[in-house]
Amino acid sequence: MPIDYAFSDCMKLTSIFYDAIEVEDLNEHSAVFNNIGTETGEVSVVFGDNVTRIPAYLFYSNISVSNITFGNNLRTIGEYAFYSCSIKNLLLPENLEVIEQYAFYSCDMLDLIIPNNVKIIGVSAFMYCSISRLTIGYSVTEIGKQAFYGNYNLSKINYNAKAVKNLDQDSSVFGYIGTNSSGITLTFGDSVESIPSYLFYTQISGLTDSIIPRISEIFIS
Repeated sequence: MPIDYAFSDCMKLTSIFYDAIEVEDLNEHSAVFNNIGTETGEVSVVFGDNVTRIPAYLFYSNISVSNITFGNNLRTIGEYAFYSCSIKNLLLPENLEVIEQYAFYSCDMLDLIIPNNVKIIGVSAFMYCSISRLTIGYSVTEIGKQAFYGNYNLSKINYNAKAVKNLDQDSSVFGYIGTNSSGITLTFGDSVESIPSYLFYTQISGLTDSIIPRISEIFIS
């Protein structure tokens, strides 16, 4: 298991190559990469093909982590792995299957494509990101609460999930989306066999109209 603060305060760090086959999950106090790259401003991370799972909290709250390249064999991204990083361009690998809760919470990506092999998107996985265009692949069967909540700039959603499990009334998967855009274009692809209950439902009791998803166009193939 990595030692807490193992690479903490490596302020001149600019790049990391990570190819660990198996690392135990970390926690919010591990701070393995705490305060890295603060003098360079940006840290690029490359994951090798030996990596099948990125452990929880690996780059938790590392604002200098801005560029990520994933290996071809990655299957799972652990919870809080990139929480509050400064990732602007995110290309998820095709073989990815699970994105755990809060994995990319509050990152600054613009375009997001959920690959077709992804089955699970965890709670608040992409909450408060700056996504403007979102594509969801056809294998997704489970979307956690508030998974895409608070993406104020969202203007386009391509939804291709074949059959996602029904959601609860308080799921707010797409709560507070598109409030900064002129409207959201929503497209359902040919692979969609069922649309889960409460997918775009938003609780509005006692709240302002600005939280309602501003869907302006819907296309159903």
